[in-house]
Amino acid sequence: MAGQFAIVTGASSGIGLSLAKELAARGYDLAICSSGERLQEAAEELRSQGARLLRPWRT
Repeated sequence: MAGQFAIVTGASSGIGLSLAKELAARGYDLAICSSGERLQEAAEELRSQGARLLRPWRT
């Protein structure tokens, strides 16, 4: 969906990461945030799969 944007919380693992991957596959631009230690790794993984991300926020 061109022009669609989503904010995904808990995006460093589990359901949040799975949701971010699915939304990215559907063409959404993403803002991701998490309190998890793996946020930067998750951002790199999403970008490697073609996701368009704003800067990830650690909460």
